[in-house]
Amino acid sequence: MGILFVLIIPFVLLFVAPFLQIILSALRLKRRIILPLLLIDLTAFVLGLLLSICAMFISMWGLSPNIKCLTGCTAFLVLGFLTTIIAVPGISIYTFFLFRAKRHN
Repeated sequence: MGILFVLIIPFVLLFVAPFLQIILSALRLKRRIILPLLLIDLTAFVLGLLLSICAMFISMWGLSPNIKCLTGCTAFLVLGFLTTIIAVPGISIYTFFLFRAKRHN
């Protein structure tokens, strides 16, 4: 049970926001939802930052009480911030160009 909380769940949380952004953007391009792309992108960005913090705390919570150094848990915070800062704008730019190309056709 320890490895689940220390590694697996925090690692999965880091990729929830970009994955959700891809799904919502695809639904927006197919006109299944009416959310603006900017709202989807901002939501994914904020969610990515918040889930990175949650991943760090979940990782800390799953550790044994005998462990005093929590530096490894902060790696989830750094990795999550980097993933969010790189993936969310990249997906936003790609989706914007797809939306613009679809609108002109």
